[in-house]
Amino acid sequence: MRACKQQGFVTGANFIPVLPFISDSEAELDTMIGTAKESGAEFVLVGGLTLFGNGPNDCKTRYYQFLADHYPALIPKYRRLYRSFHYPAKAYTDKLAATAAQVCRKHGIRNSIIARNP
Repeated sequence: MRACKQQGFVTGANFIPVLPFISDSEAELDTMIGTAKESGAEFVLVGGLTLFGNGPNDCKTRYYQFLADHYPALIPKYRRLYRSFHYPAKAYTDKLAATAAQVCRKHGIRNSIIARNP
């Protein structure tokens, strides 16, 4: 990333998706965003996990199998968070965006590709 930045490219990192209850805490975001900043990123994008489909090879089915294998205690939380939708509840996505923006301010890095006027 530093080499690209030295050549004049706009550099950044995408943290999409962050995983609810696994990689979405303020401490996890702080580590990821801080590392990106140290590596030369000018911006980061943070986004939540979407879970599509109900077939045997669809991402929702496969992700729930991953949870069952590695984080079974999280399954009830995911069911409450996603309900019958492909995306998490709005309150969750709003909180994730606010936390990411706060951590970006702390590290002096944008949370969008394009610089915004204050």
